[in-house]
Amino acid sequence: SAITIGVAPADGVVAMWPNPVKVVLHIAHLPVPASLSVIGTHGQLVMPVVKTNTSAAQMRVAQLPAGKYLLLIEFAGGKKKLSFNKE
Repeated sequence: SAITIGVAPADGVVAMWPNPVKVVLHIAHLPVPASLSVIGTHGQLVMPVVKTNTSAAQMRVAQLPAGKYLLLIEFAGGKKKLSFNKE
């Protein structure tokens, strides 16, 4: 079977916890490599883009005001958006 590098797992499921989050957001099963950004409710970038070459990452979100956010994951095969709440 062919091996494809840099594409999301076959089921496409990225794990993210806790949700709601207070201090650190944990992300697992990431496609490699990937860029992670946090987007606010009005579509603005609220945290600098984080580039990762590992399938797991942690993002410190303690400084964000309480509210709803999107985690944007961009990778070679496309992009995924996951919503989370900051307490």
